[in-house]
Amino acid sequence: GDGFGDCLEVYTVCPNETESWMSSECAVYGCTGESSCNYNSEANIDDGSCIYPETNYDCYGDCTAGVDCNGDCGGSAMVDACGVCNGGNAACFDSLLSERYHTYSEIQEQLFAWDDEFGNMYNPNYPNAGIMYELIEIGRSHEDEFPFWAVKLSYEVNENNDKPKILILGQSNAENILGVEISMALIDILLHPNPFSDLSAPQVYVSDDQNNAFRPNQELTPMNIQEILETTEVWVVPTHNPEGLSVVHGYEDNGTWVQDETYRKNKHDLDGNNIFNFIVGQGNDSDGVDLDRNYDFNWINGDGIYEPDNGGNNGCNSSYFVDFDYYRGAEPFSETETQAIRDLALEENFLISIIYGSSRSGCMSQKIKYSWNWSDTLFSPDFEVIGHLGENIASHIGRVDAGTYEPSFSGSFKGNSHNWFYAKIGTFQYKIYVGEGGVGMQPSETSHINGIIHNNLRGAFYAINRTAGINSGNLGADSYMVTGLVTDGLTGLPISGAEVKILEMDGSVLSPRLCDEFGRFRRLLIDESYTVQIDALGYVSQEFSITPSSNSITYLDISLESLSVNDTIGDTNFDGIVDILDIVRIINQIMGNSEFNDDEFTAADFNADGIVDILDIVQIVNYILAN
Repeated sequence: GDGFGDCLEVYTVCPNETESWMSSECAVYGCTGESSCNYNSEANIDDGSCIYPETNYDCYGDCTAGVDCNGDCGGSAMVDACGVCNGGNAACFDSLLSERYHTYSEIQEQLFAWDDEFGNMYNPNYPNAGIMYELIEIGRSHEDEFPFWAVKLSYEVNENNDKPKILILGQSNAENILGVEISMALIDILLHPNPFSDLSAPQVYVSDDQNNAFRPNQELTPMNIQEILETTEVWVVPTHNPEGLSVVHGYEDNGTWVQDETYRKNKHDLDGNNIFNFIVGQGNDSDGVDLDRNYDFNWINGDGIYEPDNGGNNGCNSSYFVDFDYYRGAEPFSETETQAIRDLALEENFLISIIYGSSRSGCMSQKIKYSWNWSDTLFSPDFEVIGHLGENIASHIGRVDAGTYEPSFSGSFKGNSHNWFYAKIGTFQYKIYVGEGGVGMQPSETSHINGIIHNNLRGAFYAINRTAGINSGNLGADSYMVTGLVTDGLTGLPISGAEVKILEMDGSVLSPRLCDEFGRFRRLLIDESYTVQIDALGYVSQEFSITPSSNSITYLDISLESLSVNDTIGDTNFDGIVDILDIVRIINQIMGNSEFNDDEFTAADFNADGIVDILDIVQIVNYILAN
């Protein structure tokens, strides 16, 4: 045939017949697909010409599957609760936190940018400083394993120098985002000591000027900053609760926006269901641990899991109920965040620390707390010195309205960081509750934020100057401090394990205050007279009387003499060796199980005080261990 519908003779094999028979039919070529747009019902031979519509469209170009809010035919985008197409409800929350605040990713980006600029090269602002910026990852968050960092700032920071140290902790409680800003501003100022405006210019901290508004220019001079970095190590941890910070700022989780500006804890999955269980608003978050209740000092007094608040915040704000928000954790230091801070503190032996907080109830807003006053009867052994410094820090921090921050001893004994730092390390830590309470703890106006940062930097730099013993400048502090090196009288080598007591400020609740690897000790004091006692295993104890000065640090280098005995002292059985056998004989003498003769008694009376008692045993043990 000719292919144009001509009648052709074709052979057709009929069903169930073995012979073909000839018939004639008309062969019609065309599209035989019934769902096509050019279907030919008369065609009996498909010629491959079928045209089909696009998915979700008909042959006329009209959408058959519905159009979503993005205008996509068959799309899945939906308008969220905020009225935004495919927004995941994010727009409902974005306006609640100012872009002036650093998110976790912005903190990370800025810290690494500074590291690129200053971590391996000289800072041009400090020609003789050597490397002065070190970024150290100190831990990862418990649930999301977000890394967090400490920044170490000082001259020749890459060397192990004998300097006093201060630790600034920007954020532990997640909702305290102002503390992050204070700590980031502090790093910025130490890296860039020269103000961006003329020193004589009026203060502009209530402005929106991002470069200069937060800087206390007229009180903090470049010369003061240089002296700080020459003499002191400043350690700053902008946040050690990065996953809590992410909840406060908000993040997208499988198309859903997760945010709670009032969230306090980390995100520890307490029930193990792999779901972050929280309720927007204060309290009732069943997941998470309060990091400031997770320290190993009076930890047992903290809240147990799912413990209700029971009546507000001790009557200060009867409407403030925060069930489950102060959960202490399964055990002391159960959280990786607090483990990291513990390890850093034990390693570096900080003299002073500041930890910033906020007050959702308003009861603690614009106050400073420090260790301790329990029931108006039990005060910390160093309470006079701690209180004096706390009052001075507070006097330098202006309130949002008028006046200055309110200082007072803390009555809390529930695993708090400031009590652990003091009792276990000897570090005076001050918890500063930044800004106003409630919504005032996270102001949205840039000028307001800058004003709070500015005011708190004044207190921070006063504390830094107190650490360094710098008494010059408007933010200078009294120098009342005793420091010195404890060395072996024979070799001159440092005695790193020597214990230094201030007898007027000693107590059994305190862990021993030991000299560091340099043999160095440092103790903050006030205008009083003190007795310094130095003890070291195998050495003769020494005591000194001192009266510190407000104008200069008191230096007291001490050389200890090894305990010495003659041929018989301590050797009660006269075998030429002072050992455990001699101790056993002395114990039997004390217990009345035996009686020494005169020569044995003289040998047993190690300290030559005319009495054979436990003190002699202690000194003989020290002698044996030292030799």
